[in-house]
Amino acid sequence: MNSSMIEKDIYLFAGCIGLVFANSVLFFAPHFLLIGLTALQGGMIINEFLGSKWKSLFNNLGLSNSDNKTPQLLRKEKNDLGEKYIFSIPQGLCLSDFEKVHEEIETALRKSLKLDLTNDFKVAMQIFDVEYKDVYKPNKEIYINE
Repeated sequence: MNSSMIEKDIYLFAGCIGLVFANSVLFFAPHFLLIGLTALQGGMIINEFLGSKWKSLFNNLGLSNSDNKTPQLLRKEKNDLGEKYIFSIPQGLCLSDFEKVHEEIETALRKSLKLDLTNDFKVAMQIFDVEYKDVYKPNKEIYINE
């Protein structure tokens, strides 16, 4: 066997491997595309649900501008304290408008929260998800001298 035949065999083998790989990619690509589109669609549905929940709350509280635009949910972040929601502020509204309905939002969510303005002028709403422990009860009786 000379070296040119070995070279041809290597190229033939590499070509076969390439064809197998290309066919497998063509076979599985639609499946991966379908899985990716399903995940994207699921994320959009969840985001739409969360957005409509907030829009309904803001409409009920009168937190909208003269064009009836309400703050839009931009993102949700989980952290050690609970969840932080970032909202855009439509023209005509400001952080003080959120602070006016702070207690109403807490009542609607049944959780305490803190409002802040981000560096890029968005409203950050930190919702606290902290479980409080039972009140400490001492196991000894306390006597007060009269």
